[in-house]
Amino acid sequence: MYEIIHLNNLNSIYVNNEKYQIYNINNTKYFNEDNFKRTLTTNDAFTNICCNKTNIFEHTCWTNKNMFTIETPIDATTFFRSKNIVPNNNYTLLKYDFSDFLKNCDEKNSQQNYKYVCLIYFPYNKFVGGNLILDDIENSVQIKFNPCNYLNPVMIIFSIDMQYEILPIIKGPCYIYKTLLCVNDEQI
Repeated sequence: MYEIIHLNNLNSIYVNNEKYQIYNINNTKYFNEDNFKRTLTTNDAFTNICCNKTNIFEHTCWTNKNMFTIETPIDATTFFRSKNIVPNNNYTLLKYDFSDFLKNCDEKNSQQNYKYVCLIYFPYNKFVGGNLILDDIENSVQIKFNPCNYLNPVMIIFSIDMQYEILPIIKGPCYIYKTLLCVNDEQI
């Protein structure tokens, strides 16, 4: 299951209880390089020793040290209600620079009872690359999403049992807000 939601009514974002206009936050101290740490992950330590340098990492990006609060956009509330999704307004900001990528990720081992991954692509600047590829468990369906085709923010929600990857950024950076979502089982 996946859904793409165009966010036409996304106006503000909160960081450390301070409110910012979503289109201006990229000009604040929270977008300074000091607020991002490098994220490099591998499948295991053995991979680092045995693979050549181009195959070492499964994920390279920058992760912002702050937590961003985005109230559930009105454009998404109908979908959330239809799937009994419990909103999670706390997002991590990921920055994908030139050649950054994510390979074959899934969130099945996530803590708590998460059911969905939620990504918000935000076009603070023009970027090229960073296509999102979704695969179902049986690899029978592949969905390709090109976020740089959108001028406004777009939310992509998909089941945690789907594998996903973000292809390398060719020209960037690309900013993605990420959170995981639970379902209210009592209402199903």
